[in-house]
Amino acid sequence: MSTELAGRVSVVTGAGRGIGKGIATAFAREGSKVVIADRDGASAETTAAEIREAGGHAVSVRVDVADEPSVAAAFDEIHRRFPAVDVLVNVAGIWVGGSLTEIAVEDWDRTMNVNARGVFLASRSVLPRMVERKRGTILTVASTAAFKGTRRAGAYNASKAAAVGITRNIALDYAAYGIRAAAICPGLVQTDMEVQLRKFRGDTEEYRRFVLAAHPLGRIGTPEDVAQAAVFLASDRASWITGSCLIVDGGTLA
Repeated sequence: MSTELAGRVSVVTGAGRGIGKGIATAFAREGSKVVIADRDGASAETTAAEIREAGGHAVSVRVDVADEPSVAAAFDEIHRRFPAVDVLVNVAGIWVGGSLTEIAVEDWDRTMNVNARGVFLASRSVLPRMVERKRGTILTVASTAAFKGTRRAGAYNASKAAAVGITRNIALDYAAYGIRAAAICPGLVQTDMEVQLRKFRGDTEEYRRFVLAAHPLGRIGTPEDVAQAAVFLASDRASWITGSCLIVDGGTLA
């Protein structure tokens, strides 16, 4: 086990599966005590148990990041267990397909509530104590969709652009307190969301060839690809990085 993040307490939302699970597992390998926060309490505890079995330190907490009382209760519990949160990683997110005239208003609201409001609620739950301690790091997993248009993904694109905007404001407003914020913007990654997207686009051989051709490195990403970027940004090696967006997309945006 490495010690890149030794002695730090990290909270990772959406860590029951996918990118969140990959980040939480990588953080634990680097010595961090990790709080697995997820709307699915069973998945959260499964991830935490796997980390503990591998020799890491992890606990789970159930939270719906879009719901203010749920976030307040979850972080009250976290703060009872740990004196401080050193790193928050906002990963929890959803994808609903559709152009602006196709998507239902309730799906637009749900996407914005999870992907943007959730970042706001979780971040402001840890910021006061980070300000008191004059240190802390907040990372948010956004998407390359924040920087380019994607057909029939109006709500998702808007929500990820909002997440980047929140990140930049945290960086500016709290830099004086030694707090850093950065966004990680992945391209297509092997997760349940990618399966959902593939079904929505049409899971054909033509589509698969198109996806691979869009990635100069010849493959789509893995949760571990994103996790390694998160480890770097959370570590002291990134001590002069704030307000930035790290693109992790196999060259697609280029």
